Amino acid sequence: IGPFWAGDGSGVALADGKLYVSLSNDNKIIVFNTLPTRESADPDFAIGAPDFTTNTLRTNYFMTNPVPLTDGKSLLVYSNFDHVMYVWRQIPDQSGAKPDFVYEFSPPIQHAAIVQGSLVADNGQSMFVWKKLPLNGEKPDVTFQRNIDEIKISKITCMAGDNTSFYLLTQDNTMSVWKEVPMQDTPAQVTVNMVMDGGGEGATGKKGGGGCQSDGRYMVRSSTFEHTIYIHRIADLMAYPDNPPPPMKVGGKGGVFNLPSSAFVRDDHLFVADTVSSRVLVWNHIEDAVAGKEPDVVLGSENLAEKKPEIGKDALF
Repeated sequence: IGPFWAGDGSGVALADGKLYVSLSNDNKIIVFNTLPTRESADPDFAIGAPDFTTNTLRTNYFMTNPVPLTDGKSLLVYSNFDHVMYVWRQIPDQSGAKPDFVYEFSPPIQHAAIVQGSLVADNGQSMFVWKKLPLNGEKPDVTFQRNIDEIKISKITCMAGDNTSFYLLTQDNTMSVWKEVPMQDTPAQVTVNMVMDGGGEGATGKKGGGGCQSDGRYMVRSSTFEHTIYIHRIADLMAYPDNPPPPMKVGGKGGVFNLPSSAFVRDDHLFVADTVSSRVLVWNHIEDAVAGKEPDVVLGSENLAEKKPEIGKDALF
């Protein structure tokens, strides 16, 4: 309907000559006192919003598909659905805290990482680099258009960083490694062939989905649609870039995960967002996860058998 955003789960009803249209992603119902006869017709009033142009999700800083980033002090959260990135100078300590700055991107950010105090992000067309986290609304220090070195930005599937390196993974299952975040169009120091065992597209291919993360010792990659977490020892990748050993794997079809959206490794601990099961699974030791042992901690559920989405301080949705 004209300029209005309907989205998922929207519907329409006619009652007493009035037309009611629910705009699910716009978080309101718009009402026409009579049937509109042209596409540009404005509704007469809205239900659930102060007027028919306001999206109360946006004005209250709700976000769909949020991806958080932090250096332990500040918080940045971006959304490829809402085309925004919210910035809090300090990690919020209460619910509903408004961000200090809001960035808008079109196209939206697809991937981002904090690397050695810098922020790197791409929107499928350009890659942006901030030397320091943009806590005061700063513009990027460097913008790469279409390519960085010979890498097409549109082919990036995830990016990660740690205290020693910056990593870009692409659809051809190649990992390009720089020792520092590139501030100019310089070639990668190392290029690693990341083809999965069996020759599949794996975690970085079009069928994989998910993202990647590194703590300097391990690189973990979530292959959402394969229900699998791939774990690489970075030392092995650097030692054998042309023919690295196959990754360790956790999960798989029929395994413990249902569409795991992301994984995180730190101090030998493995954290996995088991998305559809509305929980986060935690292993105190990566080797235990690889060996098929049950997680040590289940966040959001009382036990492994509980997979229902719930709302509460001890639950996840």
